[in-house]
Amino acid sequence: MENDAYACRRCGRVLFHAGEIEGRRPLWDLGEERNEVFLLKSAAGLPSLRRYDTSLHQGWYCCRFALMRMTTDKFGTGDALLAYVDDVERVPAGAVSRGGTQVHPGQLQVSAGDFDAVVASDHGDHLSVVKLSATWCPPCRLVDTAIARIDARGGLPGVRFYEADVDSQPELGERFAVRSLPTLRFWYRGRPIAVEGRRLATADGALVGGLSQQALEAVTAAVLEAARRGDDRVELP
Repeated sequence: MENDAYACRRCGRVLFHAGEIEGRRPLWDLGEERNEVFLLKSAAGLPSLRRYDTSLHQGWYCCRFALMRMTTDKFGTGDALLAYVDDVERVPAGAVSRGGTQVHPGQLQVSAGDFDAVVASDHGDHLSVVKLSATWCPPCRLVDTAIARIDARGGLPGVRFYEADVDSQPELGERFAVRSLPTLRFWYRGRPIAVEGRRLATADGALVGGLSQQALEAVTAAVLEAARRGDDRVELP
């Protein structure tokens, strides 16, 4: 029905109504990760959202990335507002969304305020993998899917995944000089582990760019093994 609302899966805020939808289409395909978007002529929640612009799009945020409009029409979407289909839930007219869905299974959230206490000072016998990313970023979503599949199988022994959104936590983006998304950094027993790659892209000791599930599993296994040997720098396979 046209009065049905679409709300953020996480915070429950109403973003738009069914009557504002002009269509639905695939936006991009990265093999293991495919995303569809709603094309919107307007959005009920737009005036109350925080705006964040990049060179490619204008993005609006509630608790996380919610809507965008392309400043460069790279995907042939024209002037339509876009909302990722998997980020919203349909709520029947008159009902209230409770939100609360974990958007990225298998990842713990970390902020600039608690980063050192949670990650850099963690002396447990496990590898801490921190994904510095943005929720609008296609390669970041590819890694999210890989981690979710790993989590659905019970996780990886000795590995914990953390996520920090550089839009909402710009201090971390500046601290680690993030230039590419996603950027994955590694810690073991409180010490940073730098990585270098021949086939995979690395920068300043971090892994950058999208990864498949198989590649992510191979990387974390190699880094954890080297870290347990006492190495602070790892040549990736």
